[in-house]
Amino acid sequence: MVAEYIDKWLLYGQLLSQLFQLNELYLTVPQKARIYQYYIPVFLWCEDQIKQHWSTFKNEEDVPPLVIGFSAPQGCGKTTLVFALDYLFQKTGRKSATISIDDFYLTAEGQGKLREANPGSSLLEF
Repeated sequence: MVAEYIDKWLLYGQLLSQLFQLNELYLTVPQKARIYQYYIPVFLWCEDQIKQHWSTFKNEEDVPPLVIGFSAPQGCGKTTLVFALDYLFQKTGRKSATISIDDFYLTAEGQGKLREANPGSSLLEF
């Protein structure tokens, strides 16, 4: 079982390196940490949640979608994480859809105006 997980981790690391246009042989320590200690463990956790969800239903046709949400402070990488997860779901043959509260909040122009109207607010900085 360990060999299976190692193979998956290496494959997922290779795929994510390609996604982010990084040379997997020359990743910096922060890049390695982000890929192998953040993106891949969250992806594997999501996979486990999906398996548990499916196991509670007897007929595959009756399985409703599973919604997984991420909440964290602004600018901490939620969008990039979801981008990576969606990519790995596609590569592993899973169907997924993503949505962001940013899609319902303000346009980029509106966010810029809000930031300008509240100078010094670290929540609106980026």
